[in-house]
Amino acid sequence: MEIALDDDIAYINRMREEIAEAENTPNDIEPMRRHSTFDMVLMLEGMMPVSGQENALDLMTQLWSVFDVKIHYHSEEVKINGDTALDRGWAEERLTNRSTGEVIDNLYNYLWLSRREVNGTWKQTHVICNKRPR
Repeated sequence: MEIALDDDIAYINRMREEIAEAENTPNDIEPMRRHSTFDMVLMLEGMMPVSGQENALDLMTQLWSVFDVKIHYHSEEVKINGDTALDRGWAEERLTNRSTGEVIDNLYNYLWLSRREVNGTWKQTHVICNKRPR
């Protein structure tokens, strides 16, 4: 069972890398779509929860319309418990306003919950982020 667990952790790590690459590439929404469930929930500090994959992807598209996004994730742990995965860590984000050039640097904690699908792939069900003190 240890080999399968290692494979699952490697999958979650690849998923995080692919999502980060997509977030850093304007209009590359497909990796985010591929790695999330239709009923995903996005919970960002200071915002009402966003329910549903298309609503979460629309929010990212809106963000890209205003900002150039650069994000780097630092995973502190990945745990697998049956068909549920937890990826917990922190991220550095730089948003550069496309119109004004203003730069906003954010530091936040993240918690991603994923579930294993019938075909063995993992998909995010919940993405939770809150500000992290500097």
